[in-house]
Amino acid sequence: MENIASFKHDEALRRRTAELLKSRKWSQPVAAKFFNLSSATRLGKYLGLDTNAPESDMPSVETAIRNWFRHQDRRDSAAKNLFEN
Repeated sequence: MENIASFKHDEALRRRTAELLKSRKWSQPVAAKFFNLSSATRLGKYLGLDTNAPESDMPSVETAIRNWFRHQDRRDSAAKNLFEN
């Protein structure tokens, strides 16, 4: 597990996550379920993260979100290959 003192959040991922919630009109509880997070509070803390004082569980939150996006990107890529326009 990564030492929290050395954790540097991925700002691009955080921005992409916020944009996803906005574009799909997802509430934080709904998004937390999609990201397989135990609570919307964890997602809220991630989205409002103070870069100088990160929460101790932010590396795992960021990993869960990154995994979700990775899965979605693969799914979208496979769909494009199956259904050429």
